Formats: sequence, structure tokens, C-alpha cells
Amino acid sequence: MGYDGETLAFVEVRTRAAVKGKTALPELSITRDKHEVFVRTAKQFLREWHIEECPVRFDVVAIDNMPGRAPVVRLHKDALSPEIRRPTCRESRRGFLPQLVAATHFPFTPGDVQY
Repeated sequence: MGYDGETLAFVEVRTRAAVKGKTALPELSITRDKHEVFVRTAKQFLREWHIEECPVRFDVVAIDNMPGRAPVVRLHKDALSPEIRRPTCRESRRGFLPQLVAATHFPFTPGDVQY
């Protein structure tokens, strides 16, 4: 988690090893249960630190690891809602987070990491 301007962003990071010929988007591994835990944890953090008047956002970072290649990182800003709802039948067939397809893609190199 961290601040993006005035907004406190909670970030769920999902990683998958990419296998040649198979597609597996790590961001689609966020189930309804995982979403609930993520939001519940964020709410607990806000309560414990007495943060009341602060815009909050739930982001997802997806990382594809491919042997012999630099990882591919996708940032999905505001990807998850703080409201937990049941997906519609159409959403269930397409996956839990269909809106994540239009994300920011960027290649990752070790020099990009800031500690």
C-alpha cells in the first residue's frame, strides 16, 4: 500500500509463471473470497491507524514470469471495489475481473525497483 497523491492505494500483487503456449492471467486468480479478505484487511488497517477522511483505491499488480525473459508487469488502478458483490452470470462465465483487460503494461527490469 502507499499514497498516490492524496489517495491511499491498497495493492494486491498476483504472480504466475507463464508457460509457453498456455495463457494464465494472474489477475484473474482473485476470487470473491480473496477480494473479501483484501477489503477487510484494508478496512482494519484504516481503523487501527485512525484514517477517516482519505480517498482509498484498490489496485492490482499482475506479474507474468517467463523463463529466460524479463517479467511483464501490469498495473490495474482502481481494479477492485470496496463493495463486495456477487458477479452476474455473464461475468461468471468471463471470469471474476473482466475489466482488468485494459491495463497499463510495462516491462520490468531490476533497476526499476525502488526500496
